Parts: sequence; structure tokens; C-alpha cells
Amino acid sequence: MRRHGTVSRKPSKTQHRKPTRPKRGNAPTTARQGSSSQLADLQELLKRQARELEEARDERAALAEVLRVISSSPGELEPVFRAMLENATRICEAKFGLLNLDDMTGSSRVVAMHNVPKGLAELRQREPVIRHGPSHPLGRVAATKRALHIIDLKTDAATRDRDAQTLRPP
Repeated sequence: MRRHGTVSRKPSKTQHRKPTRPKRGNAPTTARQGSSSQLADLQELLKRQARELEEARDERAALAEVLRVISSSPGELEPVFRAMLENATRICEAKFGLLNLDDMTGSSRVVAMHNVPKGLAELRQREPVIRHGPSHPLGRVAATKRALHIIDLKTDAATRDRDAQTLRPP
């Protein structure tokens, strides 16, 4: 009888090896630095998304306020313009704001003001119509059909070049 030709019916045992990963104290420093920079990146992403969510909530609340004003004052534009401007000023974190209605002929008129400095408010009440040329900020907005953000009107090119319609002393 020959034995080396027989097949065993027992399942073979699998060998389990220990992982060759280094222990925590022996881990390479680059791996630890990578994970801390990833954590910082994730934290920054979370902060940015939280800010964006808060901005979206503010915008939604502002829109709801404007819609409420529209529905409560049908046919009246002044309260709607005022609500739009107040909300836009708050969302933009501006100190004050003016809302102008452009007539597409090179002039516009002030339809709402919010927290405007006294001298400027008096000027706009006396002269609500603003005529503007192409270098005037309102002329640039009309030409480009895009919003324009001027941090300080005194530093704007039209003011530096003495565009007579940009700033008039009150």
C-alpha cells in the first residue's frame, strides 16, 4: 500500500501573520504631519461651509422679508425698495446704502436710503436725480450691467479725475 498518493480530507490551516505596521510611537513623522494638515484642511472647509450656510440663511431671511413687504403693500414701491436696501446693507455689512433707479438715459434717481450720513442725505433729498457720464460709478454699472463695489468713493478713478457728477459738496 502506498501512502504518498493519498489525499487528506482535513482542511489546511491558514497561517495568520502579525501586521508589520509600526507602533504609534514609532510611526513616521511625515504621516503624523500629513494627518494634522488634513485635519486643519477639514476644519477650514467646515468653517467655510458654516459661513456659507449662515450667508444662505441670511439671504433667505432677507428674501422672505422683502416678499412679506411686497404682499403687504401691493402697488407701493417705496416700502419694497426700503426693505430691499435695508436687507442688502445688512448682508453686505455696509454702514449705509442708497438705492437708485436708473432711467437708461444717463441719469438715475434715489428711491431709498438707509443710514446715509446727514450731508449726503440732505444732498440727495435736494437733488434726487443724478446725471452720470460713462466714468461715473452709476454710468459704469449701467454700461456693464454688473454690480460695482467701491469701498471708498474718494479713491475711485472718477473722483480722482474730478468727475463733476460723482461727488458734489453738500
